[in-house]
Amino acid sequence: MQRDQTYSHIRLLDQSGKEISDPFLEVTPELWSPRTQRFTLFFDPGRIKRGLMPNQDLGLALKEGNTYHLVVSSSLKDANNNRLTAAYTKTFTIRTADRTSPTTKIWRITPPTKKTHEPLVLKLDEPLDHALLHRLIEIKNPKEQTLAGKVEITHNETRWHFTPQTPWASGPHTVHINPILEDVAGNQLTRLFDMNLENQTAQITSSDPIVLPFQIP
Repeated sequence: MQRDQTYSHIRLLDQSGKEISDPFLEVTPELWSPRTQRFTLFFDPGRIKRGLMPNQDLGLALKEGNTYHLVVSSSLKDANNNRLTAAYTKTFTIRTADRTSPTTKIWRITPPTKKTHEPLVLKLDEPLDHALLHRLIEIKNPKEQTLAGKVEITHNETRWHFTPQTPWASGPHTVHINPILEDVAGNQLTRLFDMNLENQTAQITSSDPIVLPFQIP
C-alpha cells in the first residue's frame, strides 16, 4: 500500500453511524511493515487513560457495551496507485475495561521429561501480547545458563511452549520473565496501562525479572 496517507482514509463510527472525533494516535512515519502489507493503528492513549486532558476534553473514544465500526475508505490506494475495490468495515463491541495486571503467581508450569526434547508448557492466567511472549521469557538450566530453543504460542496467547535445542537435564530450572511483558490491554506485570491519577496508589516498578522455579527429576 501507499505510505503517508493512511490516516485520512480511516474512520471510527459509533453504533448510530456518527463519526468519533480524533480516536487514533497518528504516528509519523506511519507504522507499516517492511513490505507495506500490515498497518499498525493505535487508539490514542490520551482518550483512554483517566485524568489526561484528551480524555477530559473529548471523553472516552470507546465506551463499554457500545458497538463501533472501523471503516477503511475505498479511496485508499496501493503502491501502484490503484484504489481499493470496495470499502472495508470491521464491527466490534467494547467489553469491560481491563485494569488489572497479569498474575504470574497463578501461572502453571508443566515440566518436561529429562533427556528429551519435550516442550515445557507455561499456562498463563490471561491472553498476553503475542510478540512480547516470544522475546521476554527465557529458561535457565541448573547452571543458570539461558537455554536456546523454539518458542510457540497457542490457545489464544494463553499457552507458552518452549522446546530446547538440546535435551533437558535433570535438576532445578527457572523461568525468567521480563516485567514489561504486557497483556492485550497494555497492562504490564508490575504496572498498569491506565491508572486513575486522581486516586493513585504506589506501584512496584522493578526491572528485575520475575522468576518461577520448576524441577526436572
